[in-house]
Amino acid sequence: MSKVVELKQKRAAVIEKQKSMVQARSESESKVFTDDQKTEWENLQRQVEDYDAQIKEEEQIEDFQRNQVANKAKAQNRKANGKEGGEDAEKERIYKRFSITKALRSNGRLEGAEKEVN
Repeated sequence: MSKVVELKQKRAAVIEKQKSMVQARSESESKVFTDDQKTEWENLQRQVEDYDAQIKEEEQIEDFQRNQVANKAKAQNRKANGKEGGEDAEKERIYKRFSITKALRSNGRLEGAEKEVN
């Protein structure tokens, strides 16, 4: 099972807890959360947000890995067909300089090879 699927399942379990809290609240006489329930709700919401961020990061990593495999296969095909150089060679050099860690840490402000790959 991929890490993304695992994270999505964990996220869904947290959301189910939230749904049960909402259901219990609607069935209670006061129709509001107690202080403890508010704290639990906030903790669950933070967990959902954390899972969202982890899922996004894992999806980006998986996309990058798929692209790397595809690019490697393309490069091998070019070599086999005698097509080394030009634009394809330049793209290959850019992909070699690309850093997924640097791209993830850039908060959307990509530069250099990370910007060119995006």
